[in-house]
Amino acid sequence: MEETGLEIKIKRPIVVNEWRPVVRGEEWQIVGMFFECSASSEDVAVSGDHDAFEWIDPTQYKKFNIIGNLRMVFEEYLRRKGKNPS
Repeated sequence: MEETGLEIKIKRPIVVNEWRPVVRGEEWQIVGMFFECSASSEDVAVSGDHDAFEWIDPTQYKKFNIIGNLRMVFEEYLRRKGKNPS
């Protein structure tokens, strides 16, 4: 809710992943835990940390500039839903 203003319900986990980007010359370890969620509203309040947002159809994710480590999250979500990306 902090960055979006949304009240969400956390459902099942989708993927747990780890990556090690180099930030300002230092290797960081990031562990990402991705969950399927639902929101009670689509009214997003963008925080000062972000410029904009966009709701997308998960099957259309390849049409968007999604960072590489999130591709596997979309793929696993769609696999579990029995859907194919477009």
